Amino acid sequence: MTFTLLPVRFLLMIMILAIAWLISVITLLGISKEQVQGLEPLTGWRRRWCKPVIVSLVRFVFVVGGWFWIPQKGSRATAKEAPILLVMPHSSFLDTVLVIALGCPSMVVKDSTERTPFFGDLVKYTQPLFVVSEDPNSRRKIAEDIKRRVTSGKDFEQLLLFPEGGCGNRKALLQFKL
Repeated sequence: MTFTLLPVRFLLMIMILAIAWLISVITLLGISKEQVQGLEPLTGWRRRWCKPVIVSLVRFVFVVGGWFWIPQKGSRATAKEAPILLVMPHSSFLDTVLVIALGCPSMVVKDSTERTPFFGDLVKYTQPLFVVSEDPNSRRKIAEDIKRRVTSGKDFEQLLLFPEGGCGNRKALLQFKL
């Protein structure tokens, strides 16, 4: 049964992701430079209609793949109450399941993510803050960018932060340094 479902699931996942990608690319067309850089939040139809559609499509990819909804206890704070979501540890690409479960908030990601074929446009739609790993001043700059975004008073999505980056060892939490 698995061998017969695997190709069907895989094709469905690719088709659904392609639709989500197309919507994200169309949504990113014509936005301001400030919105591209994450200095201004997305507004209007780009946020009100496209965001729920993209989140639902990407969420459905995981359902088709065999992952189901992650149960959540309690209620999640709004972006105004808690502008930053901390998630630990971060150990693999599969942590995206959590990102989807949280409704695709904005993230702090390494700059190479932007150049990832196909997924780069989906990530860009969330208006992430990019960390340049080769730049020695990147830590200070990203800390300033985070502070500027969360204190701006603008209607941004919550900012998802994996303090360990992709350096976790899956056995213990690492110390977070700036």
